[in-house]
Amino acid sequence: IYLNWRFYFQNDLITVKTPEYIKKPFSSINAKPTQTNIEKYSEKGNYKGRPIEITYKAYYDITGIVVSVRDYWGFSAYDSLVPRDVCLIWGNTVTSYNKHDIEFSQGKRNCKPKINGTEINDLELSQVKGSLGNTLYALNEFSNNHIISSTPEIRNKIFNLKTGDRVRITGYLVDVHYDDIILKSSTSREDYGDNACEVFYVTEVE
Repeated sequence: IYLNWRFYFQNDLITVKTPEYIKKPFSSINAKPTQTNIEKYSEKGNYKGRPIEITYKAYYDITGIVVSVRDYWGFSAYDSLVPRDVCLIWGNTVTSYNKHDIEFSQGKRNCKPKINGTEINDLELSQVKGSLGNTLYALNEFSNNHIISSTPEIRNKIFNLKTGDRVRITGYLVDVHYDDIILKSSTSREDYGDNACEVFYVTEVE
């Protein structure tokens, strides 16, 4: 009963209407995600019986390869609101991934790369790009996304994603006050470490 309630039933929020011009051009797996900052707009409502406030910061459109997913099965408000994180890559990093020179794994609310079995530390991440052996990498070409689904249908699509899938996801980067938690989204692909993840309110998945 708990699982059915958690994953299939919720009260939906009505999102701010996206201006048509924002949706062009579409994102490409060969380029960085499309982000259009918007005037901050907040909505209050209920999500799974708990009060929530969402502040929209930017319209976000990303196409990439799923390199890792992690599910959270706890009873906390955070795990209920964001039951799955999805780590995505794009650009030149896709080439290294396809050659099996680079791999990704997720810890508690983070995603870390390994190149030829060597984990890249935060110092190297701060340098954004470099090389290890014969492998070139650009680590501003991956992101860990804390997914908030706007509808049960979107949530089902998110939970059907698996490693290796090519996917386009659109929606908003948001800050969220929900129950006893506060989540703040990054709006840059150049940051790293704590607070560098995207809090992603998803409205479409392809």
